[in-house]
Amino acid sequence: MTATPVGIGVDVGGTKIVLGVVHDDHSCSRLTRIETARRDPAWVVAAVTGYARELEWSLPVGVGAAGAADPEGAVHFGSFIAWNGFPLRAVLEAELGVPVFVQNDVTVAAWGEYLLDPRRRSVAVIAAGTGVGGGAVSDGVLLTGAGAAMEIGHLPVSLGESLCACGRRGCLESIASGTSVARRYAERTPDRATTRPLSSTDVVAAARNGDEVARAILAEAGAAIGEAAALIASVIDPERVVLSGGLIRGGGPEILAAARAAFARQVRVPNDRGVPIIELSTAEQDPIVIGAGMLAAARNPERAG
Repeated sequence: MTATPVGIGVDVGGTKIVLGVVHDDHSCSRLTRIETARRDPAWVVAAVTGYARELEWSLPVGVGAAGAADPEGAVHFGSFIAWNGFPLRAVLEAELGVPVFVQNDVTVAAWGEYLLDPRRRSVAVIAAGTGVGGGAVSDGVLLTGAGAAMEIGHLPVSLGESLCACGRRGCLESIASGTSVARRYAERTPDRATTRPLSSTDVVAAARNGDEVARAILAEAGAAIGEAAALIASVIDPERVVLSGGLIRGGGPEILAAARAAFARQVRVPNDRGVPIIELSTAEQDPIVIGAGMLAAARNPERAG
């Protein structure tokens, strides 16, 4: 049976936008990646509308945005795009004339992970890339709160002392994001001259080549993630905690080992099942794109069911 297109999924991250057509079998096609050219919402709107208008289908659009989205589809508090309450859903619906769904990017990633793996009725996702975010599905229900549920990047962690982009010190994002990993490595190795700014990819490569400073920084990021995972587990008791995002994919073994060790030391879940499993994402396609597209389809009366 041929899969039916049901929505367009959009992943708006700190450094790129990924767009794709999502099908009713939870697959996606026509994936397009666009590097972020500007940090303003108008550029995001232009990228999404340009992609949607190239398709022959009139499909609902789901957007997972790096920021906190309120129930009206306005986006707030993004560390990397200056959303400042931008009414993304209203603007896109006016431009495209189709239903639009907007939510935090890692929140919709949690829905995508849930759809892609039937073992998971309750799952929490921690994504570490340009920033750090979280999302969760509890017994088949996506947790959104008033719009900023699982905004874990600014949880205080014991290892966090650096200044965060939010203006405070001690946030998870200040130690476990790709941006902070690169910055902290540069601070600890001032004698190593480079011809360009360091990235987390450079730190991961250095760790794989035996650089002890790089390995320590990745381990510290993993420990902070494990500490945050233990806090999440105590609150919502997921069956699995899934780690994803560009930094996790690149530095997976070092980060996962440290995260699991910190998680095991700190998690306390009073049930007969035992503590949740903490694992790397195995999604072969972008769970943000899939989650956003399927959530948009579910909210479109013409494609419900």
